[in-house]
Amino acid sequence: MVSRLLAPRSPNDRKAAPYECGIIPGRETPERFPVRFFLVAMIFIVFDIEIIFFYPWAIAHRSIGLYGLV
Repeated sequence: MVSRLLAPRSPNDRKAAPYECGIIPGRETPERFPVRFFLVAMIFIVFDIEIIFFYPWAIAHRSIGLYGLV
């Protein structure tokens, strides 16, 4: 905290720019992904979680029966 108060300040545009891993950004950022890709990803996650819950039920189907599905 003391160093923040006593340190010399020399603000400029170069210090305020984001650091890009040592690479000077040569162009603007690419266009954003369409919403369709995010919807596909969300649907994949929902079905993936569903499979996680159905797998144990399928393994133990004989002992649990249809009651385990509910």
